[in-house]
Formats: sequence, structure tokens, C-alpha cells
Amino acid sequence: MKQLLRGSALLLLVGLSCGAAQARPASPISTKGDIVVSVQGLRSSEGTVRWALYRSADSFSNAVNSRGAAPVRQGTCPPEAGGSSFVIKGLPHGDYALLMFHDEDMDNEVDKRTLGLPKERVGVSNYSSRPTRKPVWRKARFSHNQSRTPLTINTFR
Repeated sequence: MKQLLRGSALLLLVGLSCGAAQARPASPISTKGDIVVSVQGLRSSEGTVRWALYRSADSFSNAVNSRGAAPVRQGTCPPEAGGSSFVIKGLPHGDYALLMFHDEDMDNEVDKRTLGLPKERVGVSNYSSRPTRKPVWRKARFSHNQSRTPLTINTFR
């Protein structure tokens, strides 16, 4: 009798396992998606918005410290007084950080004041105001794990 109960329980477990395997979706889950970026706080529609996207703490730190880091993606978009938006398409899911600035005079660099503070508007993912120190990966990092990940960048000087 015990062997019959064990055998029945084993068959039941195998049957449930097979049923669960068949219940999985047949189509693979996408491992890529778009990041939809909304930039807020621009002063004018002059120049261009320049952005760079980083995927590691090292590359982000190198970029912040002007050591020539290569971003995963970079680009420009036209500014509008108050804000702007753009989409970064087809990115693998994972952790990223975004740096951007409003290049009003089109000289490809952030113009700075005598103390090193920016004259032009800059933005960092997950920073809502100007940091007291250089931005860091652990705060700027965000997870991209959807087909469309929204990201709002608040600019500051």
C-alpha cells in the first residue's frame, strides 16, 4: 500500500511539473527596450541638448572626472524653453546612468564659472538638484528592465 501511495504521489508530481512547463509562455521575453527621457528646466531653445549614457560605475566615474570615458550611447536633441525629450532605442536591460547638458553656445563643452560651477544647465539621472560633490554612480544609476523605461532629468546650474 505504501508503494502504491508513493508511486501515485510521484506520478502526481511529474504530472504537475509537466503541466507547469506547458503553461509557460511560448514567446521569449524581450531583453531590450527603450528609455524615454524627459528633460526639465531648460532656459531657452538655443543650441542643443547633449547626452551620454553609461553602463558601469567605472565609465560613469571617468566621464564625471573628465577622463575620456566611452558612453554606451550618446546623442543630441533640440531644446525647447522649459524642457525637451528624446528616446534611446533598443537598449539591453540593465543598470545605466545618464549625463546631459544644454549646450546653448554650441561649443561642445559645459561652460563653467570661476569656481568650476556650470554656466549652462546640466542634468544627471536621479539627481533633482545640483549635487554638493561630483555625481556618483550609486545615486545616478537607474534600472532599465521594461519595454519602455521612463526617465525624468531635472537640470540645474
